[in-house]
This record gives sequence, structure tokens and C-alpha cells, in this order.
Amino acid sequence: MSIYKEMNDASLSRYMELKELMVQMQSASAQGKDAPQRFFHWASTRLLEIMDFEAKATQAHFQGRSIDNLLAENKAFIGIADPKVYETSFSNPTYAVAEAGKEAGRLFSGLSGKIENLPKAAYGHEIAKIAYVADLTYHVYEMFASGVASALDVYQQMSKIHLYDHAVTRVFDTYLAANDRLTKLTCTADLNDLSYLFQLGVPITENEIKTAKFLNDYDEDKLETVTEAIVLAYIQGFKRDNKDMSKRHDVRIVANAGQERINRSIIRQFAKHNLNGFIAQLQTTEHNKQFDYDHKFDNTLVLDDHFVEEQLTTFARAYKNHEEGVRRYSGILWIERFGEDPFSPQPKEDRLVLTQEQQGMFQEIQSKSRQVIEEYIPESERSFCIVAFPTPEIGPQFEDIFEDIIKVNMLNSEEYEKVQQTIIDALDKGTSVRVVGQDKNETDIVVALQTLNDPVKETGFLNCVADVNIP
Repeated sequence: MSIYKEMNDASLSRYMELKELMVQMQSASAQGKDAPQRFFHWASTRLLEIMDFEAKATQAHFQGRSIDNLLAENKAFIGIADPKVYETSFSNPTYAVAEAGKEAGRLFSGLSGKIENLPKAAYGHEIAKIAYVADLTYHVYEMFASGVASALDVYQQMSKIHLYDHAVTRVFDTYLAANDRLTKLTCTADLNDLSYLFQLGVPITENEIKTAKFLNDYDEDKLETVTEAIVLAYIQGFKRDNKDMSKRHDVRIVANAGQERINRSIIRQFAKHNLNGFIAQLQTTEHNKQFDYDHKFDNTLVLDDHFVEEQLTTFARAYKNHEEGVRRYSGILWIERFGEDPFSPQPKEDRLVLTQEQQGMFQEIQSKSRQVIEEYIPESERSFCIVAFPTPEIGPQFEDIFEDIIKVNMLNSEEYEKVQQTIIDALDKGTSVRVVGQDKNETDIVVALQTLNDPVKETGFLNCVADVNIP
């Protein structure tokens, strides 16, 4: 049984109660003029919208509709899609603090960040996730209404209560092939009917549509050749490092929305080698990158010594309780994207950031979490592979650039390994390298090389061809 099925079943009764409570909260705050009332009216309205969408997000809801209609719905449902709307929303920390003051404003901004991350859960019918955020919102609302205790204290307490659920979903989403919603959709959808894109649960733009249309007309044999090369490169990573690939069979795929023909073919190619590829995450053209930047460290609201201890304990317990599935995890195939429009984040004084003390706590969580992962998924038994394709944002030559990348990815690795080794042998005899730009490139730098005691037996370079990194 899916982890989400178990969690949904356990949360269903409370979820239905919370729907009613959101209606009551919406009504009670409708006429409010102060910042808290306006925030809670927005929060309850948004949560009800998410709950309503979850109920109707079936295949039938998307099929038979125009792409323009689906695009409009997708953008509207991703509530922070429009940067102009974002500027005057409580998700924007600058606006939230200006309206509600520093303490309440940062709390409202952090809480709205959680709410605005729920659309994906609605697409996947993950009502337990929605229920948690709705419950958290309602408890904070009660504290503001009663004035009995600090709303921030309640926020912190409830966040810690649900730490195990968060740990379990992290393990499930990242390492378990049972996380198969995107895999099933990719392998069964009619890819010529582009309405499938809007069932993925991520922002969809003209970039994803253009990519899907381009790949739908792409030569099948050439595509199969490329995906075979990608899968063989993943396998070569095990061979190169003398790792036993037979111990584990589940391969996590981080893919790109719109490239489903590639993703489907890769899954087929993995199956030929007794490997089970599953799509765990989809990258896409984000509607509002400033939102992601502003909310990167929202956990500063709860991060203290007790939180660190509880998170590490629940993290280890989640791995232990799902050990069987985790021990089938073989590694990751990461399909990168390039050519995206450049983004420069706008620094904000009121954006939540980690204090110096919290930075140490965060590093402790990262370090000790890696130790837990190493216990269940040792580096000696896992590998990875990274390949990249362009996005249409790169410009009008997108299709030509895509074709050139395909050609590069199909080059003979063994042939170029010999060429690169010749270059490495020469570099190992030097002390520095001067890098000079060509034409209008004004680069002119000297890079010192590592001193080798015995260049015959030692080297300063790894001859990395198209195995774990492609090309």
C-alpha cells in the first residue's frame, strides 16, 4: 500500500472537519480590516480552493479541453505565478512584514509559503499534506483570535509533532519506487494529447508544450539510440568504480516536464538491464523564482536544538521502517536543463534567513542525515548519471541546439577517452596552464597545476568521459 494511501486514510476524517473549519474561518474574517484578519481570510480561501481542486483533479477534468484553457487554469492555480500579484501577497516577506509587523509578518509569510506549495499535493490527491497545513493554519488562527498564547509557539509545536510524517514522505518521494504516480502517467498517457502535461502537477508553460511537440515528431530510432546510451552510461558508472550493480535495482529519475518521450524510453531501456527506473521529480519552468528564493529558509521559524534532535531521530526511524524499499535504491539519473532565462534574486531585508547559530544546526542535520543515508544506501553500492538537454528558453535555435546535443551524446566514449588521456598525460608534466580567450573573449588566466611526485604513477585529472557525466 502507498505511504500516501495510509496517511490519507488516517487523515480523512480530520480533513473533512478542516474543510468546514476553513469555511467558518473564511466567513469570520471576511469583513476584517487588520492584517491578521486579511491574512486568515486569504489563507482559508486559498486552502478551500486547493481542497476543491483536489476533488476534481481526475483525468476526465483535463481531457477534451483546449491547451489555452488548461494553461490559464494551471497558471491561476499556481497562486504565486504572477510576480505582480506576488508583490502584494502575504507570501512576499516584505509585504507581510510591512502589513503585520516583524514577528507576525514573518510567521504569515512562512505559513503562506507552506500553503502555496500545496498545489502539487492536490494534483497527487495527497490530502494528508493538505490537512497538515490546514490544521496548522487553523491553530495559528485560534491563537490570534484568543490571544491566549504566542501563535509562533503553536506553529513550532505543531511543526515538530508532524516531523515523522515529513521524514516518511521525504524517504518515499526520494528513494522508493512505490512513488509511481509520475511514472505511471508517463508510461500510459497518450503523449500526442498534450492535456497529459497538465496532470503532472507542476507549472506548465509554452516551454514545456514546445518541447513535448518537438519530441512527439522526433525520430523514434534516434531517440532510442540516445536513451540507450544514457542508460549504458549509468551502468558504466558501476563498472568504472567496480561496484556490484546486482545488489540494487531501483533508479530514481529526476526529469523535465515536456520530455515524456525521453523519460518513457529511458524507463524501457532500464528494464532491459533489470533496473526499475521511476520518475521521482519533475523540473519545469518556474512561474516565480523569487518565491523559491524568498522561502528557502522558512524553517528558521522552527529550527532550534530540540528540532534538530527530533528531526534526526524521526529521519533515522523513517529509514528503518522503510528499510526494505530503501535498500533497493540503486542511484539517480539526473536529466538537467540548460538555456533558461537568467534569474537574479531580489535581496529582501525581511526574508527569513538562518542565524549563525542556526547555520550550525542546519549543517549538523545535513551531516548526520548523510550518515543515515550511508548506512542504508552506501556509496559503494550506488551510482549516478547526469545528462542535459536544452529548454526552448535558449532561443529560436532550440531545435538545432537539441539536435547538436544529441549528436554529442552519441559520440564514441572509448575513442575520446584515448584523446583525453593524451591531453592529461601532457598536462601531468606541466606546472601551470594558461587559458586565453578566443576572438572577443578577453579571458587570460594562469592556473597552477598540482605537483606530482611521480607523473608515471600519479595524475592530477580524472579521465571522465560519457559515463556518469554526459557528454
